[in-house]
Amino acid sequence: MIQSTQTFISIALLLFIQIAILSMASASSGTTSTTSAPKTAESASAKSSSKDEIPDQTFDRYINNERYMLMQYECLMGNKPCDHVGRKLKAAVPLVVRGLGCPKCSQREEDQMKRIVSHVQRSYPDKWQKLIKKYGN
Repeated sequence: MIQSTQTFISIALLLFIQIAILSMASASSGTTSTTSAPKTAESASAKSSSKDEIPDQTFDRYINNERYMLMQYECLMGNKPCDHVGRKLKAAVPLVVRGLGCPKCSQREEDQMKRIVSHVQRSYPDKWQKLIKKYGN
């Protein structure tokens, strides 16, 4: 039971954090246009959102890959070395558990994050508190 609880928490954190990482990466890389037509804020926002959102199918793929999830969880907990994704995740975890959210995320991404966090808080409140204690300093 403890291992499945840890696996679930690692899945929730990974999904939540990857949304934040994708949004941060797109914000820092910026986009340039090769056309002379001006872009409206709405069209630029829509393009960015659709490109950066994580589809539900991708969520499912992460959730079903327990080995990958456990590897990232062990990295986040400091028990095993991190790959490039794990290093980015480890850097983003403090922001996530502090509730700083993802200001550059689309509405869909925000909704996905809220749903994941809400489920972990409701289903595993003791584990959520441990994560807050570890990363919320």
